[in-house]
Amino acid sequence: IHDPATGLEAKFSLRATAAMALLGIDTSGLSSYRDELVRDPEFRAVRDRVRVRGGDPGRPTWARVALRLRDGRSESLEHDAGVPAEDLERQGQKLRTKFDALAGEAVGAERARRIADAIAGLDGATSLDEPLGLLAA
Repeated sequence: IHDPATGLEAKFSLRATAAMALLGIDTSGLSSYRDELVRDPEFRAVRDRVRVRGGDPGRPTWARVALRLRDGRSESLEHDAGVPAEDLERQGQKLRTKFDALAGEAVGAERARRIADAIAGLDGATSLDEPLGLLAA
């Protein structure tokens, strides 16, 4: 969404989430996506300077961020979010941290932990009663 008018729209705006990151706002927390934020002049000024371009279709997990600073210098960073086999544990921990943050806000930290543990144990589960019960409650 090019010019989000609400916090929910900002959540689905690459320009908005990039601006949030540049301003040091936590993009993983649901509470960060507030209507007041999208109306904030400082936020809008940074967001309006963000340009999003399509990437390489052959590299769907790759991204490049380039910054042009006021003094004329340029900085860039490339990142591939793909998960190589040797990096699964670290990526799994990042995913768990994100799940805990988002689900914790929605259902409480303890219930979010129990849901995550139940999902992590699905391979050895003999029944889906526990995970489904936690999700339905």
